[in-house]
Amino acid sequence: MIVARQQYYQSIPDIQQKPNTGLKKQAHRKRINVRKRKALTRVCVALAVGILVISRFAVISECNFSKRTLERELEELQKANERLQLQHAQVMDINWLEDYALHQLGMIYPESRDIVYVAVDNTEYGSLFADGSEDRDQAGFPGDGWFALLTGMVGRVFDIK
Repeated sequence: MIVARQQYYQSIPDIQQKPNTGLKKQAHRKRINVRKRKALTRVCVALAVGILVISRFAVISECNFSKRTLERELEELQKANERLQLQHAQVMDINWLEDYALHQLGMIYPESRDIVYVAVDNTEYGSLFADGSEDRDQAGFPGDGWFALLTGMVGRVFDIK
C-alpha cells in the first residue's frame, strides 16, 4: 500500500486546491436573471401605463357621447315645449275657440228662445246654482216652450244680459 505524504497536499497551489464550485457561473446567471426581471418589470409597467391611458380615453369618449346625446334630447324637448306653448296660446285665443267650435265641432249660436235668465240674490257668500229643467217642470214652468220664448223677448226689451 502506498501512503502519500502530507507535504505533497500542502504544496499544491491555492487555485488547484479549491474545487470548482461554479460561483462565477452562478453570479453570471444571477446578473442575467436580474436583467431579465428588470426588463420584464419595465415592460409590465409600460403595459399598465398604456392600459390606464387607453381606459382613461375610453371613459372620456363615453362621457362625451352621453353628453352629446343628452344635449340632443334637451334640444328636442325644448322644441317640443315651444310647440306646446304655441299650441296652448292658440287654444286660449277666443277667436280660435269660436272658429273651432263652429266648424270642427258643429256647434251653433243659441237662438233667443234657448237663452234662460236666472235671478240671483245679492249674497256675497252664497253659492250660485242654476235651476235644472226638472225643477222647473215640477214647478209648472215648461223648460223649452212658450215661457222660455217669452223670457227671451222680455230680456231683449230690457237689455238684460
